[in-house]
Amino acid sequence: MRRNAGAMIRIGRSGFPRFLIVASMLLISAPASTAQSVLSNMPPVSIRGRLFSSEIDTPSGQGNASAFAGGVDGPKRLGANGAQPANPDRGLTVPFWTDSFSYQGLTYNYRMVGTDPKRGSATTIVPTVIIPMRFVFENGLVSDASADSIDGQTSIQGIINSPVFQNYDFTPGGTDVGNTQYGDAFQRANFWDSVSKRSPDYHVLLGQPTIALAYEVFVPNSVVTFYPEGDGGLFPQIEESFLEQATTDALIQANISPQKLPIVVWGKVKGSFGGFHRELPVAGGTLTYIATAYVPRIPFFRDPDSYILSHEVLEWLDDPFGDNFTPGWDIIFNSYPHCLSDPITGDELEVADVFEFTPLGIVAIDTINGVYHLQEGAFIDYFTRNGSSRSVNGQYSFFGVATSPSPPCIGHLEIQPTLIEYPNATLTVATAINDSSQIVGFYFDQSDNVHGFIYDHGKYTQLDYPGAIETDLFGINNVGQIAGYYLDTAGLPHGFVYFQGRYFPVDFPGATVTVAFGINSRGDVIGAYGDASAVTHGFALQNGQFRSVDTPFGSQSEVSSINDFGHMAGIAFDNPSGPIHGFIFGGSSFSRFDFPGAYITAPNAINDQGEHGGVFFDAFGGRGYVTINGRLYALYYFLNGMNNRNQIVGNVFNFITNRTVGFVATLPN
Repeated sequence: MRRNAGAMIRIGRSGFPRFLIVASMLLISAPASTAQSVLSNMPPVSIRGRLFSSEIDTPSGQGNASAFAGGVDGPKRLGANGAQPANPDRGLTVPFWTDSFSYQGLTYNYRMVGTDPKRGSATTIVPTVIIPMRFVFENGLVSDASADSIDGQTSIQGIINSPVFQNYDFTPGGTDVGNTQYGDAFQRANFWDSVSKRSPDYHVLLGQPTIALAYEVFVPNSVVTFYPEGDGGLFPQIEESFLEQATTDALIQANISPQKLPIVVWGKVKGSFGGFHRELPVAGGTLTYIATAYVPRIPFFRDPDSYILSHEVLEWLDDPFGDNFTPGWDIIFNSYPHCLSDPITGDELEVADVFEFTPLGIVAIDTINGVYHLQEGAFIDYFTRNGSSRSVNGQYSFFGVATSPSPPCIGHLEIQPTLIEYPNATLTVATAINDSSQIVGFYFDQSDNVHGFIYDHGKYTQLDYPGAIETDLFGINNVGQIAGYYLDTAGLPHGFVYFQGRYFPVDFPGATVTVAFGINSRGDVIGAYGDASAVTHGFALQNGQFRSVDTPFGSQSEVSSINDFGHMAGIAFDNPSGPIHGFIFGGSSFSRFDFPGAYITAPNAINDQGEHGGVFFDAFGGRGYVTINGRLYALYYFLNGMNNRNQIVGNVFNFITNRTVGFVATLPN
């Protein structure tokens, strides 16, 4: 489920490639070489152009461009970048149970449809309603899921006759897990250790469906493209947002109880995806639902008959609310350092997506109603990475395509942010936080002027350097001293420190421009300056003495943060267009730090425990990152600052208000 947006890195008004306010939302599907080439051609622009950052309340897209050649899942509506409520109150909904697993010291909760198989035999039957769609196209073509013949029967008949609803004797790896529906067989096999020993009559079944009246939609030419199928027919691909809205409208009109599962059937129609499963808030509860195409068994389609629906049913069973986050995983037969599940699903427990991009994930079975195709699905321990699987025969997937857990990779960390927005600002960025939870940053006012601000437990205070045309705050220590820079009337940046109403200039001797990016509790100031040859150097001001900080990893450098032990973090580069390398200075030597697979890594903060965080860019786009106990995690927010109490600050683009805002969040221990 890919978020479609481009990565952008820009030069700010100061002239420095400052990455804590770098911008982009995330996740473009392009080779690193392609993304890097695009990056190198980006011209410098204003700081405003750099602040297209991580997003709130934006849909994620699917990981395949071709609706008929690959992708199944459609975009999934997320909350604050997928942020999961700590104790979600869903009201009336389908029956579900909860459990958790631990990985590398963190706990991952999940919810699944039915009852907990560890608690004994129980049968859950979820009432099901099928809603056929009838699309009337402006060119006169009509596609009706309730009436059109596909492989000798309507889409609705084909679905009802499939192993999704009808029993079949499933024997994965030679073990009989039941003569039952595919979803039930999958879940019994998934938790076979419990089912075989203490819960032999455990089942999660779909009730035989009732059929609602077809929902008719008029489709204008502007939102549909027709593709020749090769047999004289035309296949309509509808624009994504239009198809999503039509699906929602059909659900609302049907007025289905949230305790039932509605399946919206498009028939031989897709978007840039073949189907999806989601949740929809309704009066008194949460409606979980599935939307699916049903296409014929011809070479034009690689996902015929019940394949798409089986994909969505498995994922609905194991992630009904779209918030079962995992440590991240790689798709089958791939090993990538930054988990491929990030651009595909946002690291959710999506059991079918693991096999979506291999033909081995499409399994044909011969039933009494003819040949049907099913989606292979990954078992729970593919995601937990347990070396011993609890599932049937110790397998890691139902049909045995996966023979081991996901390879290790770096996934994202879910956080619960509190948003920070200066009153009446058009843009707010939080840049640093001290151990008293005092936060500094900058904001744009209604006239596009830039001011520094202090946020102290709910109170905002504006801070402007006297006579400056712009003030940006970037660091605050535990004493309350603040570091930043201002632009003079000529537009040139100068560093400064502010404390108790007084401003202290910080200009590196002989430099043409200076910016201060951080300050520790000993009063040491760090940042960057430009020399007469327009080369950027890091600097440290310690005990009243300036010194340059240059690394072995590039001809230019910036120091972004310093902790109370004098350890520093920053960036090194030859060309500000990239590649950019991170570095950590441990007091006596430099260590290069690159987020695995990234062509730009920019540490923005380091605390006294040596944990650090910042941003990175790889083939998927831009992310924040953080270390916890030395382990690396991606973030869906740009991290700009951190303290010694597991708190981080940064910025995110809020699509609800259409503004960039700051945030503060607490990391898990």
